[in-house]
Amino acid sequence: METDYAQLANAGMTPELLAETFLENHFGGAEPEYPVNPFKILRDCGVVFSFRPFEKYEGLYIPAEGEDDIPVVGINLNRPITRQRYTAAHELCHHLKDARSGVVCPIGSRSKIERYAEKFAACLLMPRTAMARQIDLRGKNGCVTPDGVLQIADFFGVSFAACVNRVAFDFHALKGYSTANDVKRLKKSFGPDAKRRRLGMTDAVMYRQLLDSVEDIIQIEMNPSKRQRFKANYVYHDSRMEGVTVDQETASEIVVDLRINGSSSRYCDVQNSDLIEVAGLAKAYDFIFDHVSSGERISVYDAKIFNEKLFSLSPHPEFGGRYRESNTLVMGAKFETMDYRDIPAEFLAARKNLDSMLEKETSMTASEYIEAVVRFHHQLTVLHPFRDGNGRSARGMVNILLMHRGFPPALFVEGMKVRYKNALAIADRTGNCNELFCIYCSQILESFAILSDTAM
Repeated sequence: METDYAQLANAGMTPELLAETFLENHFGGAEPEYPVNPFKILRDCGVVFSFRPFEKYEGLYIPAEGEDDIPVVGINLNRPITRQRYTAAHELCHHLKDARSGVVCPIGSRSKIERYAEKFAACLLMPRTAMARQIDLRGKNGCVTPDGVLQIADFFGVSFAACVNRVAFDFHALKGYSTANDVKRLKKSFGPDAKRRRLGMTDAVMYRQLLDSVEDIIQIEMNPSKRQRFKANYVYHDSRMEGVTVDQETASEIVVDLRINGSSSRYCDVQNSDLIEVAGLAKAYDFIFDHVSSGERISVYDAKIFNEKLFSLSPHPEFGGRYRESNTLVMGAKFETMDYRDIPAEFLAARKNLDSMLEKETSMTASEYIEAVVRFHHQLTVLHPFRDGNGRSARGMVNILLMHRGFPPALFVEGMKVRYKNALAIADRTGNCNELFCIYCSQILESFAILSDTAM
């Protein structure tokens, strides 16, 4: 018989016991793998969910209105993945116990129903038995230091603050911090994000779980209206990332004028170098959309065509798509590019790498595919084959490959510039592309939110 979680909660069951009962039932008595995947659990429970840029809410739960309807959860797109996971677990609680009424979760709300759902989420993601083992493993005499809490938070895929609360208040196991004010000061002063970066911790595992749970519901068809919407946003943000001075209105105007007037557009014959580059980027994305929709075979040499289109409106368009003929130092990345004489041979190696990846595509999960695409992106940036526009060309190739699989193209908003450059620098130094993978995942979700009109 199916468990009535609402009845259990109404009868006085604590949120921790409700979470443990749910985990026991959901996993058939077996212990879950960590971090627990709340996104897959929502899907398993028949709940669809969407990421949206809420201003006032962490999330919302809309119950099914009838037998032919489905419940829907909304999750704040603007939060870190750890908070999004927490929100997913929080909304699961509402689905289990509050399905008879729609629930929205205001940011900072301390209502009784919200406190119950928050506690349920903490206990679902950090179950008591598993948490006790982690405290024993990473602590001494039943207590852990703040550094130990950071390690535990990484294991469970939760924020440092959420883990501190669980360790300090539920287990009384935070060494040196005995009062609520002590814990509050610790959360303000510890700086977990900087420490995670120094320790090489990333959100890659959590994004893998998310992608593999939602691949089918973030598939998107790039029809003409979505192409225009994407280009209007993309050419603005990506141009700004490259230091091109253009405002959103002008970028949108360029995209529309090129669509209406084609080669007769006044932006095909302008003297302003910034406008030339923006218009060239819009033309390059016309090539991408046409190429993907045609179903033609994808090749690394598409990067050359993209680069040609990118500079097709410049005073010297003949340099577009041509291999560079000198060695340069990429200042942002602090590394010397590959010797220009090796570019043809390395481009051939990149072609073989891409061909091999596409041959194995059908056997790859969503996360495996995107990770392979991201590594290919990094390979192109190290190769740095063209005189200019290498970053834009590499990102263009990624978007060809994303749309080939049915994903929305990634939209790099201007504010991602520093994170993107730092992720590339990490990959340059270590060969580890996890941070770059995480950034691409977040930007795919950003793009989907802009392009989609319905919930996931």
